[in-house]
Amino acid sequence: MKRFFLPVLLCFFALACSDAIESNTPVIQGSVDNEFFRAPDASAVLNDDGSVTLTGKKDSRTITLQTASADIGHYTLGSNPSNVATFLDYDQTLYVAGPGSGDGMIEISEVSDGKLSGVFYFNAFSAGGEQALNFQKGVFFEVPIDNFTDDETPDSDTFTAEIDGAPFVAELVDAENNMGTLTVYGTKQLTAINLVFATDIAVGEHDLLPVGTPTATYSVNAVTEHVSSGTLTIISNDTTEKVVEGNFTFTTDVSGTLIENGAFKVSYE
Repeated sequence: MKRFFLPVLLCFFALACSDAIESNTPVIQGSVDNEFFRAPDASAVLNDDGSVTLTGKKDSRTITLQTASADIGHYTLGSNPSNVATFLDYDQTLYVAGPGSGDGMIEISEVSDGKLSGVFYFNAFSAGGEQALNFQKGVFFEVPIDNFTDDETPDSDTFTAEIDGAPFVAELVDAENNMGTLTVYGTKQLTAINLVFATDIAVGEHDLLPVGTPTATYSVNAVTEHVSSGTLTIISNDTTEKVVEGNFTFTTDVSGTLIENGAFKVSYE
């Protein structure tokens, strides 16, 4: 499995906690209502629906973090039933951040050899919303997936973006080379973003065009809109190994949907 890093962000959150992360020790830690919490020997499991659940225990307290997939990306709590964080406190009160209860974000920033690292924060509530809990400066570091196999390795092809501020992490990423024109697909359920550009496109920034190439489309519920304006930035394009990486931002022509902070890295035949 390839390694992916967001080292500056991860180090920032790690150093923000009162105790440093011990090297090579799986852990979930952070600040619970301004009290430092560390759950050593944390673990994770891949679920049948493709989501992943991380669990850490310390004494009678338990934290769980669940995201819709084990891929690198931002997962907003409450936006997807599969994105949930819970905290079971000393008195066995369960606090939940997810659909209809609280808010927050989990970011998976590194996936390596069946281990997950990243950062998170959330505001959670007990049943009925009577009690609140705030978790800040959260970090999970090299948490192993117990049921990891090579067949379940998260795809090295990645495609993420924000659609009108909501995170989009493609569940299916593909690229098709058709006589010198490359189409990169990022799809999640009924939502898709496509980028079209020349296979030998130069490294640098390019304007996205409504007609011609490079161009982009956004589809939701089988309704497709074309780019009105935007940019495609090619970070690297290895035409020998056939791997291309880039960023993109664009606005659609009909609804004015803003797609920003787009990023992709794909291989193609």
